[in-house]
Amino acid sequence: MLLFPPEVPRRFLIDPAAYRREPLDRNAIVVRPVGPEQYAELGRLVADIYVNEGYALRSQRGWLEDVAMRATQGQIFVALDRNRILGSAMLAKPPSPLAELSGPGEGDVRLVTVARFARGQGVGAKLMAAVIDAARADGLKALVLWTQASMESAQRLYERLGFVRHPVLDRATNVRTFLGYRLELD
Repeated sequence: MLLFPPEVPRRFLIDPAAYRREPLDRNAIVVRPVGPEQYAELGRLVADIYVNEGYALRSQRGWLEDVAMRATQGQIFVALDRNRILGSAMLAKPPSPLAELSGPGEGDVRLVTVARFARGQGVGAKLMAAVIDAARADGLKALVLWTQASMESAQRLYERLGFVRHPVLDRATNVRTFLGYRLELD
């Protein structure tokens, strides 16, 4: 038995108040490496977004919340507005097990997340700029990433930043489709 009609978009099954945008002062947004004091709050944010919006399975919640573990496997950047967490993004490089896509001289962009209330205000672009700057500083030649087919806003952001579709990286599971993107850092 269905509890809601199948034509109801998945995004409306979450509290609509969670989608109210709060105006941010773009000049006040700071992006920096995540600190241990932020691991728990950031973990909840990442897990809530990925699980509640249907980008990850409930069984993955624990892994998504484990920022401390991921921080040992790469660089995690957090966007803040007056110490309020707005989002995060991760750069993983070989030999990290989280660098699933990258080869020598490349890095993986992982778990780009922006709080619902902060979307559409440049937070994702600032996070990605920090990842790109870190990759260049580390001498990487390219960045690669997966995004889900349903993450259309993320795809537009990546394309604006110069990432191009790289279908050789695409992957499909029985649950979702992942699209590969690549950015040359010359």
